[in-house]
This record gives sequence, structure tokens and C-alpha cells, in this order.
Amino acid sequence: MRQGLIIFSGLLFLMSCSVGGQWSDENIDPKVKAEINDFNNHIIDGLATKDPEKIKSVASEKLLEQSKDLETLVTTGNWKIDPKKFQIKNQFHLKKSADGTDSRVFTGLSGDHDYTIHFKAINKEMFISVGYLEDDLQKLALTMIYGKYGDNWKLNILQIGLIEIENKDAIDWYRQAQKNFESGNLVDAALDFTLANECLKPANQLWQYQLESEINEFGQRMNQEINKTYSFPITVETIKSKPQIFRIFPQGMSEGYYPSIFYATTLNMNDTTALSQECTEIHDNIGQVFKGLDLDKKYIFYRAFEKLPVNDEEVNNYGFSRRGEK
Repeated sequence: MRQGLIIFSGLLFLMSCSVGGQWSDENIDPKVKAEINDFNNHIIDGLATKDPEKIKSVASEKLLEQSKDLETLVTTGNWKIDPKKFQIKNQFHLKKSADGTDSRVFTGLSGDHDYTIHFKAINKEMFISVGYLEDDLQKLALTMIYGKYGDNWKLNILQIGLIEIENKDAIDWYRQAQKNFESGNLVDAALDFTLANECLKPANQLWQYQLESEINEFGQRMNQEINKTYSFPITVETIKSKPQIFRIFPQGMSEGYYPSIFYATTLNMNDTTALSQECTEIHDNIGQVFKGLDLDKKYIFYRAFEKLPVNDEEVNNYGFSRRGEK
């Protein structure tokens, strides 16, 4: 899930050359930080109650030009927000000699989890506040960029996106994917990499991890190896009904994310007993089909389809779950 509003299009990578100052986290003037945190809490309350008017009351004219998009963002988000759980991750305060400059702030340039936020500084004084909220197994990042208009702060940019799944951010999932790839567990690597991508852009194109290029290069290499090793759909020849596996992806539930395997069956969809037996046979053989997929999984989900779906067509299907090896 990646949602948000950006008042300027395009990915802005150039750092401003104008003269000014920049402060981060504990180096920010406490009075300024306290003022901004009041705005943050106001916005969080608006999101929690799905009240766009509350957020509009602190929005700049530039953001209000996207009033309909703002209303959609606030009212249709499927997140659960408890304002008491909101925490600050990083904050940045900028002062520039000129407005309208391409700017960036960053947590560092050498750490694995360091990231940069690129944006257009339409005001001479700007404040970037990055916080997060826990939502079941996920953490949502809220990136709020404010501009100083006279003596008043106004919200210019609001971004909401996934930053963690199961207490792992994009870098953590990437490192786990690397380990599985090096061990030859290609499908596990692909599942980990899928979750890494889900968390890679918590503020859409404004946010860039320092390792993003490395992550993308790894993804290309991993996909090439998977395409050389597997050709979907894969027929499980050891099973009499010859089911065809055509999709594998990480499926979330209350306890975590686990592999979900879609396959086409030749069995009668009304014979759930036979379908269940076929699923058990697939489960018993899944580690032979995909190396490592049967290991260290609390659950594996399966879904039998009446036929191989074409594009987005609806196909009759039936789902099962099986306990994996822990």
C-alpha cells in the first residue's frame, strides 16, 4: 500500500545550492519541534477519524488545490490508526535563502537503513516530519512536509505508506532475500523480495533508501535466475491429477505472512474431499518442487482453481491451509 499527495510531479534529486541552515532530530530548536508536533497530532487525529476538513484546516493553498485527492486519501484509507501510538522517526528543519529550490534531507549516506527525502522547497523555511504508526503486522510511515508562510506553518505534502512488515523494513527483507538466494531457495527469496518492495517507498518517489539501486539490481539478478530455473505454470508430475502451479505470493493474516500457492486442478470442484487430498499431496511434495519452501513455515496456503485463469477472469476456486515445518 502506497498512498499520498505530492504537490509537485517528478522525482527531484538535485540538492539546493542556496545558502541556509539544516538541523535534524535532537539538534532542532525545541520550540519549533513542539509547534510542529502539535500540527502532527492534529493531522493524525484527522486521519484516525477520517475527517479531511481537519487536515484541510492546516493545509497550504498548494495542497488545497488537490482537495479531492486529499479527501480520497483520508476517507478511503484501509488503515487502523490509534493516535496514541504515533511515534516520530526523524525530523528535519531547513532554512534557505530562496524558495522554489530542489532540496533533500537525509539520515546518513553510509548506513544500510539510511534514506533521503527529495522535495521542492517552495518556502524559504521548511520542516519535514517522518513518523510511524503500528497497524497489526505493519507499520505505516507518515511523511509530513510543512512550509512557513509568514509566521504560520502550513502542510504542503502528506504521504502515507508502508515502512515495515513484521517489524522488518525494506532493507531487512532484502537481506533475508539475499540469504535465501545464496542458499538456492529461489522462491523464498522472491517472497522476501516482494515484501521488501512493499516497504521500499514509504513516501512514494520522495523517499529513497541509500541501498535502493543495489536492491533493484539484486531483484533483476534474482528474477533472471528464477526464470532460468522455473517455467510457470509448473505441473506436479508426481501427483496423479497433475495440478499446475501458476502463482506464488506472500499472503498476510493475523499471525504473519506465509506463502500462498495458486494451482489449476483437473478434479471436480464440488468434490472437496478429493480436492483436500490433492492439496495434501501437493503440500507433501512442495519442497521437491521448490527448494526450501517446505522449511521454516508455520503455514502454507493453497488455492485450487477450476482452470488456469486468463488475465483477470474470475475462475471458480477453493482454498486450503496446511501446517508447515517450523
